[in-house]
Parts: sequence; C-alpha cells; structure tokens
Amino acid sequence: MLAVYGWGMSWEKLGGYLLVLLILLAILIAVAAVFGWLLNKLRRSEPRFNVSDDAEAAKDVNKHENNQEKK
Repeated sequence: MLAVYGWGMSWEKLGGYLLVLLILLAILIAVAAVFGWLLNKLRRSEPRFNVSDDAEAAKDVNKHENNQEKK
C-alpha cells in the first residue's frame, strides 16, 4: 500500500508484480513437490538393511555347513 500511496506506483504495476510473485511461488512449490515425490520413490525402491534378514542368512549358511559335514 505504501508503494501506491506513498511512492505513486500504479495499481496495475503493483498487480503485475504480485502476479509474477505468485507464479514464481507456484513454480517453486511444484518443483519441491516433484523432488519430494522422487525422493520418496527412491527411498521406497532401495532395499533396506535388516538385521533379522542377516541373521536368517547366517542360519541358512550354518545349516548348509552342518549338512555338508554330515555327508
């Protein structure tokens, strides 16, 4: 409001700046949403290290070694 009343800027020019600001803000939000979606997609696609899976693999190896010794 100070720009219009104090400095003599026109309402049309102020509206133009506001429109450009809103467009840039919308672009920034869209880019952030795309990066958030990609990050979520990448995090879900990577297999996570699970200690219980490692313990299961060690048990399988031990069973295999015991079977080899018995033969």
